[in-house]
Amino acid sequence: MKINLIKKITLTAGIAILFSAAAFGEKAPVYISPNNDGVQDELVVPLKIKEQRYVSEWSFIISNEKGEVVRVIGNKETRDEKITFKTFFKRLFTPKTGVTIPSEVTWNGYCDDGSLAKDGTYYYQFSATDDNGNSATTSRLKVIVDNTDPEVKITQLSDQDKTFGEGSKSSLKIVQTGSVENLWTATIYDATTKEVVRTYKWEKSAPLTFSWDGTNEEDNLVADGVYTYEINSTDAAGNKSEAASLTNIIYSAEKPVINIAISGSKYFSPNGDGKQDSVKLDLSIPKPASKANRLVVRTYTESNNTDGITSVPSVIEFDGKGDDSSLVTQTAGQYTAKVSARYLNGYEPAAVESPVFVLDNLVPEALVRATDSVFNGSSSLEITQQISKKEEDFTGAKNWTAKIVSTGGKVVKTFNFGDSIPSSVYWNGTDDSGKFAEDASYYYELSVTEPAGNSAVFKTSNFTLDTSKTELMLTARPEAFSPRIGKAIT
Repeated sequence: MKINLIKKITLTAGIAILFSAAAFGEKAPVYISPNNDGVQDELVVPLKIKEQRYVSEWSFIISNEKGEVVRVIGNKETRDEKITFKTFFKRLFTPKTGVTIPSEVTWNGYCDDGSLAKDGTYYYQFSATDDNGNSATTSRLKVIVDNTDPEVKITQLSDQDKTFGEGSKSSLKIVQTGSVENLWTATIYDATTKEVVRTYKWEKSAPLTFSWDGTNEEDNLVADGVYTYEINSTDAAGNKSEAASLTNIIYSAEKPVINIAISGSKYFSPNGDGKQDSVKLDLSIPKPASKANRLVVRTYTESNNTDGITSVPSVIEFDGKGDDSSLVTQTAGQYTAKVSARYLNGYEPAAVESPVFVLDNLVPEALVRATDSVFNGSSSLEITQQISKKEEDFTGAKNWTAKIVSTGGKVVKTFNFGDSIPSSVYWNGTDDSGKFAEDASYYYELSVTEPAGNSAVFKTSNFTLDTSKTELMLTARPEAFSPRIGKAIT
């Protein structure tokens, strides 16, 4: 520290001693850090004393808070121990000269015993003595030795915790502790462009914990991207804190839209028959457009992943089984699928439900019966039928069909009933073309299929068509003649 002012001390003999001592006039203490880092390593006090040839001794004195002298820097006139006749006359005729006065006095922080002064408060003062033994001493001024660097510790966060911007993670909490200093300065800057977007300062304080909401100095939201937080301090003695930072901070305000829909039929029957054993669900869980954001959770029946996800399935299949791998129902029920997503930036779109889909492991049951075991076709055979076990309406419309089949496997008559069946069916022995079927043994087969892919068949006992004893049956065909008035049919 260079000092330029001149201070005057008048000794008792009237000799004026002037020395540069702006430091002696400063009220604020001087700080040094003698750690050989090239910054404020020494206390330097410039000196300038007039009438130097009359100053026989000077001292620059450093003492601690207890008043104990720890370092003395100085010079005094050297006199011969023995005065001889020759030296007496030599001194008598030699002009008087003072001791050499340096242009500045430097204290490097070391004590007279060679040890480095401990951190603390010290005092320095200057004294001078002329050749007549008159002395003068300045008042003490304070110098503070500080070799301790400012300290700061930032709690490091996981990559997931350093990503924020929406919802429950609308701000990033930076937890830090440190030493009390005159000034701590922290900046948040774009990791790519190095542009500072936000500055924080703490004066005469330790660095405080705070939350960054993603805004800049103008309180506008910053662009989505990667940012770095740094904090530092330089104390009065020139000591600097070690580098402290929180890197790879990711800010993202992205809000992807999710959706779920049923692909194909909403009915399924997970019974292992290979027909509609699962329901397909189309998922729309957008992968974040910003590289600064990632999808962190997706939830659906088969999986619950909590790690960062880079790809999302577009279709999933629900096989009707719960988390315990057993069917959620053995009968029938209505279900919906719910999809939700949480992004690393904290955004959680509202969960979306699919349309209702139906799990149906049941099949309607029916009773069928032929009223006679033999008929000749002159009258119709009555076949009665009724549904003995009906399903809930939500299982969808059924498709009922029937046929009359010979015991040899030949289908001669078919019926289509749609979603309901009549209580009785009458067969007059003719086939689908209107011709009489062959005399043979037959049975009636009622079938049902439903939207979930379930099906069932119900049969009567065998019955016989026997026309051998049937009386002649005449059938008039109107298109075969054209009767005229007064003419007989021939």
